[in-house]
Amino acid sequence: MSRVASTTVGVIIGGAVGAVAALMLAPKAGSEIRSDVWNWTKDVEHKAADKVRGAGSSIASGIRQVPGVVSEKAPMVASKVKSLVGLGSEQANQVADQVENASEQASGQIHRQADRMSQI
Repeated sequence: MSRVASTTVGVIIGGAVGAVAALMLAPKAGSEIRSDVWNWTKDVEHKAADKVRGAGSSIASGIRQVPGVVSEKAPMVASKVKSLVGLGSEQANQVADQVENASEQASGQIHRQADRMSQI
């Protein structure tokens, strides 16, 4: 185990031992301590859920921008393919159509995933 990992584990274990000692030596009754711990865990749970929801919304927002970028780049990709491969206009149009179809399919999938991320 690396020095940083060992130190981190030591700090976590030390913190846990300190927390237990503080609870044991606290001048409150057991029921009050249990209530405080319960309230604290619920508060942490709610804060974590809020952060996850915020991250999901942020990711969904970023994901929703991808189809626009893909749509912007699709003609350039088709043009590059045409010039690199030396396709005729009919073949180039077919490639462009395929790129556009793939872009639309990806866009639909991306929007569905973004909607799922927003619902988390």
